[in-house]
Amino acid sequence: MIDLSVLNPNEATLVVKLISAIVILFLGYIFGRILTNLLKNILSNLEIDRILRTETRFKFKIESRLIALLKYGIYLFTIFLALNQLGINPSIVYIIVFLGVLFVIILIGLNVIDVIPNIISGLKIKHKKIIRNNQYIHVGNFEGTVIHIGLIETRLKHKEHFLIIPNSVITKNKVKVKT
Repeated sequence: MIDLSVLNPNEATLVVKLISAIVILFLGYIFGRILTNLLKNILSNLEIDRILRTETRFKFKIESRLIALLKYGIYLFTIFLALNQLGINPSIVYIIVFLGVLFVIILIGLNVIDVIPNIISGLKIKHKKIIRNNQYIHVGNFEGTVIHIGLIETRLKHKEHFLIIPNSVITKNKVKVKT
């Protein structure tokens, strides 16, 4: 047991605030882990990723993104509460929250950077009819029969293997069509 009577009132208050902030951080971490595991179980039972993949052929893993968003949202909120408990100026806390949100937006933007050129290339392939289904093509290091031209990717069948090529690879490289 800590004897706070040896400390002056300001020091005792600071120790209590510090211990409270540590407890808040610990409980926020535990709460975040419990909620993210619960959400992970719910989403895996709903099979959202599988449904999106089969219905839209879009391979964006939304389950893991939602889980990460919840986890880091709880952690950010917990840090906000702990800093508030320590009596740190609210404007500094708002700046920290703003920087955290900006960081998340940048991470999302970096994930989208690869998708946008592939969508533009997919539209170009479909509009200009650069390739068609059932054509045997050779592009870059890939070759095979086109079985599907999607908005983001093109699927080829080569012997017994299936290849998935980003559409930007097709528009950036010379395409040889074999008849």
